[in-house]
Amino acid sequence: MNVVLVFSPMANSVASALAGALLFSVTLVPVLASFAYTKPFHHRESPVLKPAAKLYLPTLSFSLRRPWLVLGLAVALLGATGVMGSWLGAALAALGLVPAAVSRAMGSGTQRPLSVVIVFGTLSACALTLVLFPVMYRLYAAGSKRTCPVTPSARSLSSRPRIERRRFSGSFIA
Repeated sequence: MNVVLVFSPMANSVASALAGALLFSVTLVPVLASFAYTKPFHHRESPVLKPAAKLYLPTLSFSLRRPWLVLGLAVALLGATGVMGSWLGAALAALGLVPAAVSRAMGSGTQRPLSVVIVFGTLSACALTLVLFPVMYRLYAAGSKRTCPVTPSARSLSSRPRIERRRFSGSFIA
């Protein structure tokens, strides 16, 4: 039996339901909410937002004076979020398989070896990535007394002979 014939009615109904829910929430819900909330609402000042409002203007002016600092912090937070996101994803996958790794029920003879490998593999990969690799990198960098071979010194840049560039003559044969 063709898979498209089996699953296409379900996929079409789910897509139609999502489109209908989107249309309903964008058009009808605001109209009904305007009928339900006809009385004016008196706002009172929140005790949590009062100190936050006092800190907002100095923080905003500091951020506007130093845009590169704000951009650098945003990039650092993005990198930290990526590292922590991947670590948390791996840890969650490992913890999700712990019941299968310790199970003694029927059928666990085939599930247990694979789940044990996945649990300890992901946990050891997290430990290597977050702890061991940075420590080894720092030890290697501290023990290395030579400069990086990729970055040339300023003297070698100024004393290099100038390379002449020839115009393309229309043929690849020189």
